[in-house]
Amino acid sequence: MTPEMWGKLLAHNNLDERMLRDERYDVVLHLITAADGAEQFYTLENNHTRTETVPEAITLDRKTLQCWQGHPNLHVFDNTTDFEGKIQRVLDCVYDNVRTRTNSNASSSEASNCITSPHSKLLLHNACAVATPQNKRECPEPSDPEQVDASPSPPVMKKIRID
Repeated sequence: MTPEMWGKLLAHNNLDERMLRDERYDVVLHLITAADGAEQFYTLENNHTRTETVPEAITLDRKTLQCWQGHPNLHVFDNTTDFEGKIQRVLDCVYDNVRTRTNSNASSSEASNCITSPHSKLLLHNACAVATPQNKRECPEPSDPEQVDASPSPPVMKKIRID
């Protein structure tokens, strides 16, 4: 799409780039590609949709990050730790942002209930299980009867964007 077409599309829909970038997501999490700083783990072998060489992946990653520059709650996760450490930093950031936003939008008892709701625990369990089998022990098992709650979770955030 040409810049002129993009401008017309924005104008036609009464939108601007700042609003699209800053107001659609409460938090943006950008995980730097393994190609940039953890090259030994970047491979085309385990992902048939990945076609980029290391230099191409770095270029695309930096372009994606540039799109989010200026977002008021952008968090960038580099490759200074192993993958498990990177995922733990992401989970810590998500938890901190949910807790912060919940505490600012609800009473402390409501915030506490939201953060420790079975739905939140299930989400963290699934994220831990995907991140690493070792962390799974620290997360509640979804089959645990104490974790079952039919009540809906209160809305906490609009959306989190992970690139």
